[in-house]
Amino acid sequence: MDATFCPIETLKGWKQGEVIDSVTETSVIGYTTSMFVVMNKGVWDRLSPELQKVFMDVSDEWVAKHGQAWDQADREGEAFVKELQREIVTLSPEEQQRWQAAVKPILEEYVAKTAEKNLPGQQFLTDLQGLIAKYSAEAGQ
Repeated sequence: MDATFCPIETLKGWKQGEVIDSVTETSVIGYTTSMFVVMNKGVWDRLSPELQKVFMDVSDEWVAKHGQAWDQADREGEAFVKELQREIVTLSPEEQQRWQAAVKPILEEYVAKTAEKNLPGQQFLTDLQGLIAKYSAEAGQ
């Protein structure tokens, strides 16, 4: 395998760590997996406000729990590749900036497409980038 762009947990869970030579830490451009549950808006609108609140409350509760489980899986994936003595490459600050610049057109296209649909893509991206910065700083990255 020449390359893969994936969460580090897959290197253990999918055994990709056994066939790679190195890992490049890329959290500066975000995480590569999005998970969500969706419901048809018409069906949602037919639910009572009380039932909608139950869905929202449970969703809010499980965001943190799911994130903690995913973080644990990532820690296990990182430990796995270290046990296999694979190199973990950390990008220099200059290289991180280059990667961020390379991703910028993709993000701009996303914002433009969501704006065409009257969706809050810019706000979502701003919030997401703020969270990446916050948690990266807390993790010392």
